[in-house]
Amino acid sequence: MWRPSRPFAAAALLSFSVYLLPLIGAHAVTLLGHGLIIELTRDTNRTPAWIATDIGLALLLQAALTAVLYWLFRKPNVIATVAVVLSIPIVIGFVEVAYLVAIPSMFLIERDTMNESGNWPVVCSASNASLISVPMPQMRSRQNTSQFPVQSSDGRYHLMRFSDCTLQPLALPQPTLQQGGRVDFTVGINYFVADVGLLFHKQPVSSTKMEWAVLKNGAPTPTAIEIPSTMPVLSEDGDSIGWVELTQGSGPRPSHVFIRRMDSDRPVIDIDLSRFGLSNKYTLNALDVSGGRALVGRNEYSKYVFLTVDLDGREVAATETDGVKPQPQTFLKLQDGWIAWDAYQEREAYRVRWSLATGQGSHRVSLGRGITAVATNPSGSLIAISVTTNLSIGNTPDAVYVLRAADGSEVFRKYLPRYSRSNVVFPSDDLFAYSVDGTTIVLHVP
Repeated sequence: MWRPSRPFAAAALLSFSVYLLPLIGAHAVTLLGHGLIIELTRDTNRTPAWIATDIGLALLLQAALTAVLYWLFRKPNVIATVAVVLSIPIVIGFVEVAYLVAIPSMFLIERDTMNESGNWPVVCSASNASLISVPMPQMRSRQNTSQFPVQSSDGRYHLMRFSDCTLQPLALPQPTLQQGGRVDFTVGINYFVADVGLLFHKQPVSSTKMEWAVLKNGAPTPTAIEIPSTMPVLSEDGDSIGWVELTQGSGPRPSHVFIRRMDSDRPVIDIDLSRFGLSNKYTLNALDVSGGRALVGRNEYSKYVFLTVDLDGREVAATETDGVKPQPQTFLKLQDGWIAWDAYQEREAYRVRWSLATGQGSHRVSLGRGITAVATNPSGSLIAISVTTNLSIGNTPDAVYVLRAADGSEVFRKYLPRYSRSNVVFPSDDLFAYSVDGTTIVLHVP
């Protein structure tokens, strides 16, 4: 058997082959050495401690390989050589798990330290019915919600009554299954006004144009409407609809909020937003025609400011959410305060921040989780948060928990199966609802 004249030198030289070990990810294959070079030379999401751990493990692997090869070269034999060769797949598997799962989990996922708490009594439950995530009116007074849209596993929508969890099918168009498993169109609920009605769209799979309609409570069929927008809002009384439209042309130009009644085909109110800046980055969050107000989000260099304006376009109030980075769908404006949460975080933990009549505060979500939904009860004393893992590694469960707005203390927590992505709703101050495994559960708040 071959025996190198300088065993240690040969072992040390061959030990660099550890950097040729492949890291097989979901979308690409990277050699260990190349991956370490990227960490050291490019701006990645990895902290110095994470980079040091990656490099330290690589050096340990290289040192171990040097020792094994030195031992093998000094006293070569067939059995030892075969054992080393057979151990190569095991080493590759170890490196895969270490660099793609174990080390990232160490720095990206915080362990859950809170136990389940708040054994709140169950009022009722509805199987095969999950609460949907849908925008609702804001700026309104403290008001209970008696019913809410849910969706069954076959894609059909219903209204669930919170008092007894009974389901009422909604008279929405139903897609037809075509050959090949496709449907002829899709349906989605875009805006819901409790005890009034909902706004929804229908989109044929062969078209990019959305067909809009409003279904009022108690109406046997929807009312079709024409809207030149992809983000319309139903007014709190259900009699009007509004949207943001950019003036035609090129370059900086004003945006307008157009409002028209359901029984008309032309806008009756035009809110010129040019006094707040020429921009196409406005969104309409809520509309209260009878109260003479609209809630508009303005994007200023990836930072949103939320403006309450009257129907003449004059500013009534402006809300800036320092400490969090919300988008229109992660901001709630109440009559006596607001609550906002991060829409996206790349490196930091997600945060929720609030300023309510019952208190101000903020909450840091455990690292490795994204925020699925946030809700507050009508009085603004409790805040519900639903979180889910935002990573493909680890086994972090989802969770639903409730905080006191006054001091941020936790009064309820329930862990859910991974990827549950539960919506949360406070129908009233004494009821709380969430969904898990296709079932919606309504609890009594002590």
